[in-house]
Amino acid sequence: MFFVRLILAALLIALALKIVSSVSRYLRSQVKDPDVRLDQNATGVNEMVRDPVCGLYIPSDGAVGLVNNGRMVHFCTEKCRQRFINNQG
Repeated sequence: MFFVRLILAALLIALALKIVSSVSRYLRSQVKDPDVRLDQNATGVNEMVRDPVCGLYIPSDGAVGLVNNGRMVHFCTEKCRQRFINNQG
């Protein structure tokens, strides 16, 4: 009976570790700021990104970019990019 309990305890611990690992991986994969997204799509499929100034969604390959605090920010036009820069200062 002792070995059955030991095996069940080991299985429960393994299952708990698997769940914690999966949740941790999921949380790390989430974008921190949904309004400013990086184009990290390695599949070559064009990602839609949101302009933080006007809120318009645009394809990342047609967007005007700006690196801000180490992150790429996408804009629909140069005008929105300039408004963003002006509001930062």
